Amino acid sequence: MRSPRNLGEGPVVPARFLVGYDGSEPAQRAALFALRLASSLGARVWLLYASGGSSGQAEPITHEERESGHGAILSALKRLEGAGRDLGVPVESVFRDTPPTEALLTFARELPADFLLVGTRGLTAPERLALGSVSARLVAEARIPVTVVP
Repeated sequence: MRSPRNLGEGPVVPARFLVGYDGSEPAQRAALFALRLASSLGARVWLLYASGGSSGQAEPITHEERESGHGAILSALKRLEGAGRDLGVPVESVFRDTPPTEALLTFARELPADFLLVGTRGLTAPERLALGSVSARLVAEARIPVTVVP
């Protein structure tokens, strides 16, 4: 067993959770997991939605489609904030107009966050090559623990 001084810097119990949220089912599961865990640890949660960069869609979307999607995301985030309140967890939604990986890594440094949670859509190898994998890049580049929720 390693001694505490070899475990790195930062709190032993994470107090500031950052969750990447894109409206997908895995992101929803990651957010709910973060809220339950934060409730048991007395932590705060930030839900970050990044609208910039690739959407992972082959076809361009119209302004109306984009606005409709943002409205659905905003509604989902409000529901998650309510779920956090019900659990006694302080929750804040954050919006960034940059690609998700960049937004999450930058905001994690700004807080600073202790723990990062994201969902994964389970892309196939060719899809990951074509679209990239936010979760894989976060695991490789983040300087804090990352949990990827399927």
